[in-house]
Formats: sequence, structure tokens, C-alpha cells
Amino acid sequence: MQARGLSDRQNAAAVFQAQRLLDESTWSQTIQIRNKRTNSTYGSKVWALAFEFGGRVWIYLPQLGTQSPAVSSTQLDSDKADLSGLLAKVHPGFTSYKEVTADEKVVAQIQKDNDVPNACLMESLATLRKMVRSGVDVESADLLMFYAKVGSSFLGHTVLVYETENGLFAWDPERPQIEQPINAGFQSDALSIARVVAETGVRSKVAKAQLLNIEASDMGGTRVAGLAARNFATAAN
Repeated sequence: MQARGLSDRQNAAAVFQAQRLLDESTWSQTIQIRNKRTNSTYGSKVWALAFEFGGRVWIYLPQLGTQSPAVSSTQLDSDKADLSGLLAKVHPGFTSYKEVTADEKVVAQIQKDNDVPNACLMESLATLRKMVRSGVDVESADLLMFYAKVGSSFLGHTVLVYETENGLFAWDPERPQIEQPINAGFQSDALSIARVVAETGVRSKVAKAQLLNIEASDMGGTRVAGLAARNFATAAN
């Protein structure tokens, strides 16, 4: 869902609602950022969610989605203590921030639509937790992040890839009712999986893909055996 046209109040609601998609034991902060370099995407006040996943801090912005500017998991504690360095990597105008608490009236605004802009990563994690807690025997799980080149820009999307005794499947937040089977031969091939799960008009434009292992620690202690780590895959052309 595109969020660039949302109001300040709607962006705040998106951030608070995105936080609720995370497991309660996951470290996270909802923050308000002061931006000194405004543009068509970011105004002078920007809402964001910072959270821990895979040993790194990730930043969710309703305008563009989720990214991790963290360089290494060895800096996790210092990154969590002070987000300034990470925020500056996202946008050079992000000079300062403050933590804010959820306003229930604001959250209710977006709950009416039950849709959080560009929150595919958190939605994928939330769906996996629901599956496991409902009794689905998930043998392994990963986040598949892929990027399609549209013009001079890369547009990103994240889906859940998981394995059960019945095979390998993908779940896409944009098509939540579909459990898409994946050829077992693609299990370690991020780019091939991405070109299967991407929407028809985007498949030929997918240029980069990455599988991120989901560990039990990222699931609030829920047991999920992760697939082996994969290298970042980039199309040759």
C-alpha cells in the first residue's frame, strides 16, 4: 500500500499499528524524527518504528517500508541505545528523534481499514507466529526480500517462505488467502523463488533477492528451525 499521501496522523497510526504486528517480547520503539531536509517523501516531522530482527535494528517508515541500515550485529546494543546513526543512514536530514507512546485514538483510525502501509515484513512475521501457534508444523522459515527495477528505482517487497512436511510454500501479505507452492529445487535460490511469487507484471523485472533466516529468538521463543543462511542473489543482467 502506498503511504506517501497519508496525513501526519495516519502515518503515526501506521507506526503504532505496525508495532502491534511484532511479538510482545521483541524490542521496539515508536519514534518521531525531526527532519531538516524535507522532500516529496518526508516532511519536517517523520514517524517511524525501530525494532530488532535477526540481530540487527530495522527501521519501518510508512512512506517506503522497512530497511536495516545496521552494518553488523555486533553493534546491536549500541544501535538500540542510540538510533541517531542508523536514522542518518536512512536519510541525511534525520537529525534527532524522540520515543513516543501509542495513542489509542490514533491507532483506531487505521484499525478500521485493517491495513498497515508497506508493512509486509512485519505482516510476514506475524503470520508465521499465528501458523505455529495454531499447530502448523513449520520445519523452517525465511523472509524473502526481493527488488524489482522499475525505471531508475528499485521497488522492494517481502514475503514469507516456509517449509512443512507437505513441501515448500510462500505467503504474500498482498495475497493473504493464497498458499503458493514452491518447487523444492528452488529452496536455496532466492532469485528463482522471487520470480515465482512476484506478481505477473513484475516477475521479469525482479533483479535482486535475499532470504533472511527466521530464528526462534525472532519468534518470541516459538520453535522454528531455520533454513541455512543464503547469499544475496543478484540477476546477471
